Parts: sequence; structure tokens; C-alpha cells
Amino acid sequence: MGLKGAGEGGVTAVGAAIARAIDQAIGMPGAITQLPVSPQRLKKILLSKGSAVASRVVSPVVAI
Repeated sequence: MGLKGAGEGGVTAVGAAIARAIDQAIGMPGAITQLPVSPQRLKKILLSKGSAVASRVVSPVVAI
């Protein structure tokens, strides 16, 4: 049929933009390398990198 998706182009960069925002917020450029970024994965990254932010991470937030 020759049809191409026109609406997907703007969606592909959203995950990268969110990962970049998290990197900047925690002060660790390039820390987020996989998507999705779950609270558990973020806590693991913070603990493995020895971030000062990790000590303030109590528990993951549950979205309803």
C-alpha cells in the first residue's frame, strides 16, 4: 500500500529527553542507558555510582 507513519516521528525522542532530564537532575551525565527508567532501576544506578542523591531515595513511587 505504500503507507508510512507520519505521527511516530515526535514520539521517538521522548524517552531520550526524559533520560537526559534525569541525568541532569541527578548530576550524572550518561547514567541512564536503558529505557524504561523504573524507580528500581534508577535507585540501582544511584547506588552503584555512589551518588549523594541515593541516600535520600527511600522507596519507589507507585503510580496508580
